[in-house]
Amino acid sequence: RRHVLPFWQHAQGERGLQQALLRLMAVNPDTNLASRGGLAGLRYVQEYASSLLARGWDDEALRDMDRALIARNLSPGGSADLLAVSWLLAALPW
Repeated sequence: RRHVLPFWQHAQGERGLQQALLRLMAVNPDTNLASRGGLAGLRYVQEYASSLLARGWDDEALRDMDRALIARNLSPGGSADLLAVSWLLAALPW
């Protein structure tokens, strides 16, 4: 709720979902990442996502990140699950 929902109303289409996923990847202690890559793998993804958010990103930057994570056998599945939950929560009337 703290990292995604306050920004959800600004999320537009695919880019908004990508932005939300990056926000989650930057802060989520994703157990799937930790399981596959240990704490080093988790920190790698958190730092990578944080750096993209800080400097800005485009589709090519996301493809580069995707390739880097695949090469390290890292999958932010927990963050993806939280993205789905965020989408649902954002749709609920508050």
